[in-house]
Amino acid sequence: MTRQLSQASIFLLISGCCGNCCPDPFDTGKDTAPVVVDTGDDDSGDDDDSGEEEPTGVHGTIEGTVNVQLFELDDNDDLVYLAWEDSCFGDVFPYGSIFVAAYSTDEETGVETYYTEDVIAAPSCDSSENTYSLAVDTDLVDEVNVYAVLDKWGDRIIGATDPLGIYGDPIAMEDGETVSDVNVEIVTQYWCGEGSCPDCPPSWGDGSCWSWDGSAWVYICSGGGSCDAMTLAGDLFVEVPYNGTGSDAATMLMLPGSGEPYYAQLDLGLTATADGAEGTWGYSLCQNSGTFDARGCWDSNGNLLYDPDDTWGQVVDAFGAPQGTVTIGTEDLLDQTMVIPIEGSEIEIVPFVRLSGDVSLNDGDFDDLLAEYPEATLYVTVLKYMPSGDIAVDELEQAYDYLSWGPDDLAGQSSVSYSVMAPGNTTVYLWANVDLDADGTLNESEDPVGCPGESCRISTGDASQTDLDIGLQSYSSE
Repeated sequence: MTRQLSQASIFLLISGCCGNCCPDPFDTGKDTAPVVVDTGDDDSGDDDDSGEEEPTGVHGTIEGTVNVQLFELDDNDDLVYLAWEDSCFGDVFPYGSIFVAAYSTDEETGVETYYTEDVIAAPSCDSSENTYSLAVDTDLVDEVNVYAVLDKWGDRIIGATDPLGIYGDPIAMEDGETVSDVNVEIVTQYWCGEGSCPDCPPSWGDGSCWSWDGSAWVYICSGGGSCDAMTLAGDLFVEVPYNGTGSDAATMLMLPGSGEPYYAQLDLGLTATADGAEGTWGYSLCQNSGTFDARGCWDSNGNLLYDPDDTWGQVVDAFGAPQGTVTIGTEDLLDQTMVIPIEGSEIEIVPFVRLSGDVSLNDGDFDDLLAEYPEATLYVTVLKYMPSGDIAVDELEQAYDYLSWGPDDLAGQSSVSYSVMAPGNTTVYLWANVDLDADGTLNESEDPVGCPGESCRISTGDASQTDLDIGLQSYSSE
């Protein structure tokens, strides 16, 4: 495509600034990191002389449901589940679509490869109605993982701060079979309006201007301040074959390095060209608003969301070099060219991180324990809420991840190492327990238990955490 770097025809779909005036509320987080989309083709022809066994591939269909679970925080800041019928929403689902994807992550580079995705376009409070199906056909890996993200505030942008859930076990399929009951749960903080809203989009502030009226979110504030404005605008080019049917492009201005866009401009209505598409983009902003990461996204998979499986770009200079950011001062910026795709512009969801460390007894070693309890079995779990009372081992199937060590594994060990999977950018509970009598019931009164600190609560962030050592409380025979 031939690009002409000219002053754009300006159209301003979003205007406003933080502080004295309020921007459009539905602007949520985006991050940028490398993402690969597998097309199913691999015609490199290179021979692998590394001696490593070639992947056999993943070929089949994954099916399941997604449950969205509300929670509140108690006085200890622990999660307490809330039933939909006990909320102001009742049986009306108040949020946006759910994005579900099958992917793999290179744990050395952090690059995520997406193999297929599905969208639950009209979710329900009843999880049995939130069904998805993922047809995976790739020779690149032997297994894939599944995760789901809730477009919580209905802005059609799947971002880093939207609540997500993961299916703890990797899935392998070789012969076109169907794996069912791959059910995912997303937990999200309950808020009904007119008050503190810790998980609201950044442009909502404390959320006090928004309220649920029984069927929809409504803006209840009036008036607003004013500011001296400037204009940010330019041309936008999609430089790959563009299929405009059922898909479109968007731009976003994000807080630098945070993945949090304050402004979003959706459905730009680009014009298809011989080898791509072109159009314009623009914002009216308060002067001296600061620096933003400027990103563009084409909904290349046509699912009406802007998600990590789409095609991403950013602002470039007059020579086509990626600039990434724009700084809002007092002068208009009317020649900001946005190009899609630009490598490295893609959002980064960070579906999961690894939590690892060692587990030991505070007094003695596991042989001392086995001498009195020869069937003792150790569990390390990543839970969605802090356990209270007895827990059946079968209930761990609802955990994010768990590991177990039987008597043969513990014999002769002063400690054992663990590595478990947890969703990124969320709160989980990392908890270890020894089932002394191996009766399948955990957290009984005599069972040794432990956490990696004073609290089992872990904020997972977007990077794996190591050295989360767990000391099990001392056990002494009577």
